Amino acid sequence: MRALLSSRLYASTYTIAGSANRSSPSQHQYFRNTIKTKGYFSSLSSFASVDGVPITDAAKLQCSVWDMTFQRGDGVFEVCRVVPSSSSIPDDNMNITDSKMSTKETAKPRCINLHLDRLERSAAAINLKIPPRNQLEQWLRDAAKAATSMESNTADYGILRCIITRGGGFPGYGDHLGESLDAPSKTFIMWQPITQFQQIFKLLPICAPWHPGGFGQKQKGGYSNDDDNDEDYNNEWSAIKWLSYGFNVHTTRLSRTKGFDDALLLARGYGVPDDDTTAQSNDNRVVLDGPNFALAWITHDNTFCTPCWKQLGLLQSTTCTIAIDAARRIGYDVQEGIYRLADIKKDAKAVWVMSTTRNLIPVVSIGDFHIPTDFELQSLLVSAMDGIIAETP
Repeated sequence: MRALLSSRLYASTYTIAGSANRSSPSQHQYFRNTIKTKGYFSSLSSFASVDGVPITDAAKLQCSVWDMTFQRGDGVFEVCRVVPSSSSIPDDNMNITDSKMSTKETAKPRCINLHLDRLERSAAAINLKIPPRNQLEQWLRDAAKAATSMESNTADYGILRCIITRGGGFPGYGDHLGESLDAPSKTFIMWQPITQFQQIFKLLPICAPWHPGGFGQKQKGGYSNDDDNDEDYNNEWSAIKWLSYGFNVHTTRLSRTKGFDDALLLARGYGVPDDDTTAQSNDNRVVLDGPNFALAWITHDNTFCTPCWKQLGLLQSTTCTIAIDAARRIGYDVQEGIYRLADIKKDAKAVWVMSTTRNLIPVVSIGDFHIPTDFELQSLLVSAMDGIIAETP
């Protein structure tokens, strides 16, 4: 019960359980509305810091227009969920109307090392100098504690967004202003509440021509599910978590204009001609991820599958990484590989989008292909994820 309550409040805000002894969707929504009416959501934290120094008004954060990151998106960022520490999961009999929760003093960034690893990879890929890892970790931990211990804060532990800019003064980026230019590289850390997403997703499959999709990888025959050799990981053309998200935002926008919630990105190549835009060609295309989420599914033979981030040059999803460990913990085989959309349509019995802000949300359709939901399986997976998160400093 404790792990299940933890998953409801802190790890999977929008998970719905399917069995009779768990909350129904309407009960779950009633629970969230009850918390809102008791004042938890009435006054949100506005914590923010610049280069580790807290500021008093997050609404006044500024970045110079001469900062290369502002003009070109040539900087990096991370978003990590804030969760209670393992010692601060509320008791089953806790009074949820009590506005002073001891958990506020022991909040932490979720699985912070996964985020720092990814941040360092992104920065190295674009030759961006960033603060030392131990300093970034301390700033993030301080931010989590500060944001969740402020008076009249929310029961929503929220997320921390870390943005590191390159700064200005380079040729073409304010160098003509000389010493009067004030555009240093900055590290912003901001707390914000978790966006309320819908509880199911409909995805539109879209070919992503800008995505490397494993370009340049050393794969036998260009199509391999062998992930035993880390040397296959392609650093030069792999995705970077930088601030250039224009293509990603555009695909989401296109999907919504066609009545879908978001896009499922498909790779070019892999035997499919670029000028073939038929639905059948999409079935033959290789699945990547979403504009800002990973995709995973359970097959009919009970295997947890997800596109391999190393082979396809994807961003490693921290949430999916936790889910992989959780799947193994509850007895599922795990396969990270290269899959075509047809593989999902043939084999999947449940599909999820996964991200820091969404956690796990079931996918009910990809294009005109409908997918069943398995909320009980999802609840088991999330509960196992919560256990892993609680064990991680």
